Amino acid sequence: MSTKLIFWKQGQSLPFLGKKIIEFESKIFPGPSNDRVKIFGFQIKPDKNGNYIEGNDEGLYSEDELDAIQTFGTAMYVIDMCEKMLEMPISWSWEKNNLKEPLTYFIRKNGINARYLKEEKCIELDYFGPYEHWTYYCRSNDIIAHETGHAILDGLKPLWENGNIETRGLTEAFCDLMAIFTITSQLDLCELAIKSINGNLRTKSILTQFGVGYGLDGSPTRPIRTALNNYKYQPDFQFPYQYAEVLVACLYDLLIKMTHSNSKNPVSANCLYETSRKWQKAILKTFNTCPTRNCSLSEFQEMLIMFLREEQDIIRELFKARKIPG
Repeated sequence: MSTKLIFWKQGQSLPFLGKKIIEFESKIFPGPSNDRVKIFGFQIKPDKNGNYIEGNDEGLYSEDELDAIQTFGTAMYVIDMCEKMLEMPISWSWEKNNLKEPLTYFIRKNGINARYLKEEKCIELDYFGPYEHWTYYCRSNDIIAHETGHAILDGLKPLWENGNIETRGLTEAFCDLMAIFTITSQLDLCELAIKSINGNLRTKSILTQFGVGYGLDGSPTRPIRTALNNYKYQPDFQFPYQYAEVLVACLYDLLIKMTHSNSKNPVSANCLYETSRKWQKAILKTFNTCPTRNCSLSEFQEMLIMFLREEQDIIRELFKARKIPG
């Protein structure tokens, strides 16, 4: 039995991109919830057809309820996407002996943060501010995808949370890539992105700007991070995010190279979508193959080549350009 949900294409932080209906193959229970994800404090009922679209027999969904539905839908999309690409089920780090215990999302609490908390088995998506206009982290698909990525990778590599700084940088890169993957894995979003940049993948777009409107200055156009940068690897970086920004930009450069080898300029949405499938799958399988405790960007490069042998020369060239040791 499948279930349909209403879905802001890129969250309410970018409402002009509009909404769509997404469909999940499994049944979703009131909340919305299932054995993988639940939204704390909500018991939203579906409509008479079992779907979460505009409302139920009690009336239209409230703003709070739509935030909960959006959070659930985005989280489940990311989980399903990873399971399909990895060709294996995703388990949370606290699940033992095949016993399922869902990841809980707390939204719109009285805090100013977005974070994954392993011990509490939850993700908090609170207020964003304080600025002139308060908003919520749960209204950005990028941020939902990023935090969900933390829980997914923690299930795959539970010892990485105590890894060295470069390993934790790889973790942050994985999570930012989840935000990109949620766009490149949907043809209609590829079409929106390509149309907005006239097929030039080196132009700022929803593909490259992570968390638009959630930058430190509160500007509605300022992202948290961008995949379009010229940062180079340094062995003495002070923060994990610095390693992450280098790797994400390097991998985005790889996507551009792979796309251009399959299409003339300007790049078409179909070409981006089809090329991304190979790119995404290789990256996810690389992360899943990484060492259990610590991993360097150099080791990541060698394992990525295992899954993209045809592109190995391009990969080595791009990693070298970013000063990542070979």
